[in-house]
Amino acid sequence: MEQFVLNVEDLNIKSVFNNLVATLRTRVKSNSIVVTLSDKKVTRSGQQNRYFHKLVGLIAEHQGNDAERVKREIKHKIGLVEKQIINSELITIIKSTADLKVDEFSKLIEATISVCVFLEISYPTPDHYGFKIDK
Repeated sequence: MEQFVLNVEDLNIKSVFNNLVATLRTRVKSNSIVVTLSDKKVTRSGQQNRYFHKLVGLIAEHQGNDAERVKREIKHKIGLVEKQIINSELITIIKSTADLKVDEFSKLIEATISVCVFLEISYPTPDHYGFKIDK
């Protein structure tokens, strides 16, 4: 199955519609197609992810802790947890950051910076990693 993606940000709506119609005409002539429309999910950026892991590494090193433990504690602090009952037992699940939107991930970074400030850890600025924190 081939996927066709139009970047709406780079085109006006008329151009998007015209490109889509032209592509559909070509596809219909050659074979059967299935069309699915969906919104693009904007998730964390690579720069955000690298910056977060740099901060976590600094905290872990400062505390003599494992970076995974530090990540879990920070995620728990900002509510990235889910409670589920499995086999009659209440389980706390720490959510993944992979599906966080850019603004949600910015909140996670801000919480991580707060930990650095509290622990008096010198840390690099976000723009050093190529992005600005959304507020």
